[in-house]
Amino acid sequence: MIRQETIDTILERTDIVALIGEHVHLRKCGSRYVGCCPFHNEKTPSFYVSPQTGRFKCFGCGEGGDAIHFIEKVENKTFIEAVKTLAQRANVEIEQEQESAEAKQKRLHKEALWIANKQVADFYRKQFLQSKEAQVYAYRRWGKDYSTLKEIGYAPADGHALQQLPVKADFLKELGLLNRGGYDFYQNRIVIQIHDRFGHVIGFTARCMDEQQPKYLNSSDSLIFHKSTVLFGIEDAWKTAAKQDKMFLVEGAPDCMRLQSIGIYNTVAALGSAWNETHFSTIKRIASKVCFLPDADPPKNGEPYGHGIQVVMEAGTLAMENGLSVSIKEIPDTDDNKKQDPDTFFKNTNIFNATEETDFILWMADKLFPQTNTTEEQRLTIKKIAYLLSLIDDETGVSMYIGKLTKYYQGRRLWLQAVDKERKLREEQDKKHKEQDEDDLNHKYGFYIDHGCYMSITEKGSVYEWSNFTMVPLFHIKDTTNPKRLYKIKNAMKHEEILELKQEDLIALAKFKQKIEGLGNFIWKGTEKELTKLKSYLYEKTETATEITQMGWQRAGFYAFGNGVFHDCHFIPADEFGIVRLKDKGNFYLPSSSSIYKNDPKFFTFEKQFVHLNLSSVTLKEFTEQLFKVYGDNGRVGFCFYLAT
Repeated sequence: MIRQETIDTILERTDIVALIGEHVHLRKCGSRYVGCCPFHNEKTPSFYVSPQTGRFKCFGCGEGGDAIHFIEKVENKTFIEAVKTLAQRANVEIEQEQESAEAKQKRLHKEALWIANKQVADFYRKQFLQSKEAQVYAYRRWGKDYSTLKEIGYAPADGHALQQLPVKADFLKELGLLNRGGYDFYQNRIVIQIHDRFGHVIGFTARCMDEQQPKYLNSSDSLIFHKSTVLFGIEDAWKTAAKQDKMFLVEGAPDCMRLQSIGIYNTVAALGSAWNETHFSTIKRIASKVCFLPDADPPKNGEPYGHGIQVVMEAGTLAMENGLSVSIKEIPDTDDNKKQDPDTFFKNTNIFNATEETDFILWMADKLFPQTNTTEEQRLTIKKIAYLLSLIDDETGVSMYIGKLTKYYQGRRLWLQAVDKERKLREEQDKKHKEQDEDDLNHKYGFYIDHGCYMSITEKGSVYEWSNFTMVPLFHIKDTTNPKRLYKIKNAMKHEEILELKQEDLIALAKFKQKIEGLGNFIWKGTEKELTKLKSYLYEKTETATEITQMGWQRAGFYAFGNGVFHDCHFIPADEFGIVRLKDKGNFYLPSSSSIYKNDPKFFTFEKQFVHLNLSSVTLKEFTEQLFKVYGDNGRVGFCFYLAT
């Protein structure tokens, strides 16, 4: 079985336009590419490819999906074969896991449910194309092109419509599409498909047509659908979000559809449920910044804010707690104090771009301080804002925030003390959580950490000390001939080193001990059995990176220097471990920038000289524009000659 993280990496590194362009003649059409469909005969092009979403769609035959699905169809391959084809193309090493009989049975059942949902989705689509009323509603709201792209469907009023499908009734009941009495769950509703990141239909959300029933109904939870964790629109959002390092968050599916329909593809919704840590964990793997677009609800029952604002106050705090940078685009209130939401307000990108985006912390301060009337209320508000500031590691950033917050409450020293107090409280809580984590570590892997050493409890109840150090996994460096792993190793005396281990150093106990003892006072006291347990833990926690072995242009689509890479018109320096993170392409390792080799003159001599210093304030684009303006074609020829030599 291929790991999900590997499939994610393959899709992130695959240029779907270039891939499909090898099979179909494509021409640019706005932000998309169009050509004649390879899956059916047509003279007028109706096959569209979107680089923003990483997906294709034929409006003629209805075929659509991601790069994996395209290879499945065009080369008649299985899913696994298609993944391997793209992995080779993207230079991604596939690490297959042994699949147990139970895991295989579960996987096959999930695939069967995906197929059942797809058949139901196709049925609803056909019903939609036969219902003028449904078409009028959808086209008026989202436009014909977007409704076609999203394959909007219609569930007829007949309560037995799904019985005509060649799908097991047990599957339909498991998916919540039939109720206990055998009647269709969705009746007389506009049906919107819900997909996972890879385009599988995992559920539906459906809007009533007669206004006499609940406005929206979502699929019930099943093996493939969990309302509390799903991100509506993720299949179209993740590619753009990874490139821009940002995700826009809205409350409901219609809001998400509106923004994606006007070109804000990196938008997702939480389907009306509260934003939670699972949502933010998924988002964080794609982007580091989020921007909330709250509903503009009139306040009720004397409350200072509407429901949408209250939701974002809580969700924004949770997002920051999960390590995300947070901002807000707030819809302005109307003169008649009526509700507005992203679906009704953002009619085009001009309105979207004109709506001010505000930093979450400053937005919170602007909301909370005007509501404080007493000293106690001011104290509690300062505490709330100080807590948010305590989540920021950058002292310069905190100082800049405080400079702006003094307009709400003067006293820079007071703010600094409040932030320091919140940090100490968080440290105490983190310490308690760490103790709990150590208990979990012992239960799962058979060891725990105490005073900077690995320990375990023997069958007789005594303490067995494995080492006088601990290791933090940094990266697994992929290479077909010389794979290696990077660790931060720290002994009980707080001495710390960066350790690079070849795969052979981790297989043989003697080599492992020789390697770590060569760094200083690092002693392994356990046997090979304990080392295997430790590896199980370390391997599970390790990210993967690809080593850059040659400077200059890389197949992945960027230019490598010894100290970083140039990508999308920006220089991205390597960190202290020699790692460069590119959201849309993966992680890359420049050993010459690693603290292991940086100060050692014997290694990577050329790479340490081939560095980007970024000393000029004039960009290459600006320089060449002036050069060509003054010297014309002579300047162009001269510049090309310079590049060639």
